[in-house]
Amino acid sequence: MLKTLAAGLVRSVIDMEETEKMPITLYRLNDEAFNFKEFDKMVDWVMDADREQNKQLVGFKEQEVRTFDGFYLRLFYSQKTRKPVWRDFLTGVALPSSKIINASNEDASFIAFIGYNNNLFAISGGQGNFIIQPYIDQNFGLDIICRILPQNHNAIKSIQDVGVFGSILGTEKFFRGDYRLDDEEQFGKVYKSVISGIDKQIIIDEFGFPSSELKRNPRILAKSSFQISRSIDFDNLLEIIKRTDSILARNPNFILNKITHINRRGIVNKQLIETLNIELIQYLFEFFTGNGDDAINICHRNISKYLNAICYEVKAHRKHICSLETIDNIIHLANNSDFVININLNSVDEFRESIEKISILSFDEEGNQLTKAYLLEHCHGELTYNNTVYFFLDGEWYRIEDEFIDGLNEEMSNLIAENLDNSILTDVFDLSVDEKDFNQQYLNDNSVFVLDKVIADGIEICDLLKTTSNQLYIIHVKKGFNNSIRELTSQVALSANTLLWDTKKRYPHVKKLDSMLNSSKTGYLSTIYNQAKPSQTLLEIFNKKKFADITFCLAFVDTATSDRDIKDIRAFHSNIAKFSIIELRRKIKGLGFNFKLIQLKRP
Repeated sequence: MLKTLAAGLVRSVIDMEETEKMPITLYRLNDEAFNFKEFDKMVDWVMDADREQNKQLVGFKEQEVRTFDGFYLRLFYSQKTRKPVWRDFLTGVALPSSKIINASNEDASFIAFIGYNNNLFAISGGQGNFIIQPYIDQNFGLDIICRILPQNHNAIKSIQDVGVFGSILGTEKFFRGDYRLDDEEQFGKVYKSVISGIDKQIIIDEFGFPSSELKRNPRILAKSSFQISRSIDFDNLLEIIKRTDSILARNPNFILNKITHINRRGIVNKQLIETLNIELIQYLFEFFTGNGDDAINICHRNISKYLNAICYEVKAHRKHICSLETIDNIIHLANNSDFVININLNSVDEFRESIEKISILSFDEEGNQLTKAYLLEHCHGELTYNNTVYFFLDGEWYRIEDEFIDGLNEEMSNLIAENLDNSILTDVFDLSVDEKDFNQQYLNDNSVFVLDKVIADGIEICDLLKTTSNQLYIIHVKKGFNNSIRELTSQVALSANTLLWDTKKRYPHVKKLDSMLNSSKTGYLSTIYNQAKPSQTLLEIFNKKKFADITFCLAFVDTATSDRDIKDIRAFHSNIAKFSIIELRRKIKGLGFNFKLIQLKRP
């Protein structure tokens, strides 16, 4: 009996010790979200803002706490009763006298703010997480692993990312064996989460864990928060915070996120976004008043629908302003007198007020509306503010790190060395005309199909299709090496995917194009349909063609005032264009086709 009692006491002590431990998710509050740096002021700001903006979370009361040398600590607690979401549903089956009809849940929540040196950390439970979310450092956990792990660390278990460019919104990948961050293609991605195994010696050295507590290698979860897969008590947490403060002061071993999304949370970010929006308006105003360039391009976030439209309408509220065949650059609007007279150029403020009311609608050839959004939501481009490059895409701002631009230029240089071929098209592009006029130069060339604006199933397969004895070139043409390249690369990728699907279905799309070219048409398309055609039909050209014999080409003519050679890639400043081409080459190669880049001659 004494032995049983002793064993029970030992278990009670162990249980008590263990209940004081739990896995903890640690956050760091972003000090850029505040106009001041004092611990108490920042905490008061968060909790007061919560009471003003989140009425459903009102009820947090500050608790008395112990003091810890070197740390600032404030603890808040809330307990609320709420009706379960399923209670009303069960009134249809339970009798009114049933206890379940009056059931309720007790929600207990807490937030602990911990200040150390110049950092403000937080942990939370229950509804407390919702309060601190607008203020947390979105890269906190990732910043830690960039400092404690080598870039060739080979125990990555999963990665979640968001795509800034291209058609892939985001991915989440899980790995069976060893995987390195080095193996990741990082261009154009914002990493949100990394789960990694980690050598227990790193945890011992970096965070002070006793070796006796680590029987095997733990895992770490790094995202906007940081967590080690071990239960800890409050004293352990303070030690981790102290060491984290030191880790964050070190230079990183590598940089994971080279593109940073400027989220709309936090005072500083909101001010920056407003400043960048003003810069964008100023940029447009200077262009329309003749003092700026035309580097702002126009496209709806649904790229394929927008670019395959047959016409576009511009409106101010519900009032029709003008209709255009093409709007992919701000210059198309500037060249239309009906548009210009509907914007106020007396001052930047009046210009902004008038431009914010303008929307663009796109339509197919049967008059069906494809897309609609405000003009400013169509704008995309890049600008430099305070010596930092920012991208504006689909209504969102992104800050570009220098490491990204350096890597982008290096990869683009490699692409040019492998894929540039200016012998495919040798005609001169007269800069006074548009792509359509350049393409029509080939109407009497019986080795080329001109397919510009020939759209089947909402898809334009290419502008020019050139045949040789052993190769088929599917060519898309663009005037200018600027942000509009992004839309062109989307078209080329769509074309390649369509052709891949077509080969598996015995070319129904190609047959439809053949049928269209042999039909009658009025207007611009009559010129295309009556062109001098190769002796073979499109179906005969494509039939039994091997992928290795098909090359997708992006052909561009540079419109800069100075004469530039794409081989000197740093002379070209559109990072969006560079990235889009790199991404396109990757997609085309992945589908099994060849890829070539063509810089067209100009006078």
